[in-house]
Amino acid sequence: MANHVWTFDPRKVNVTLGGQEVFGWSEGSMFTISKADQVTTTTRGVDGRDMTININPMADGTFSMSLQHTSPFNKVMYKWAEAYKLGLAASYIMPFQMRDPSGAYVNTLCWLETVPDYSVAQETGELTWVIHLQDSTPKPSESYSQASGLAAVADLVGIKL
Repeated sequence: MANHVWTFDPRKVNVTLGGQEVFGWSEGSMFTISKADQVTTTTRGVDGRDMTININPMADGTFSMSLQHTSPFNKVMYKWAEAYKLGLAASYIMPFQMRDPSGAYVNTLCWLETVPDYSVAQETGELTWVIHLQDSTPKPSESYSQASGLAAVADLVGIKL
């Protein structure tokens, strides 16, 4: 069974990382939110009569975004990557928000997973950043998404809601 993958048109969607709106998307590119694991797996008995559906409670996943090589937002991302190297723990985890007017919302915490390979070519290319999301499941409403994000922040600082 394939993992669930959601793809959104960045021209219609608003994304913020650490409170800053992402801009400078690659031409015609999309960004993708993917769950890290399958929602369920199935185990079958040797004789084929017994079957168990294993429910995976993990909700984390990744957010892959493609920015133009010349996008000023790449500087923001490189500074975030540099903060990791400098050991600035306060900047490891940032708030993430995605609002899609078609009815999908994600409000969670995130951390940088992959810095893109840097290359120069004849034409402007793109850099694809991968960010890990604590909860990659799009919610059906903005208020539900915000409540979910607030719960993630509260959990991070040790407050039980």
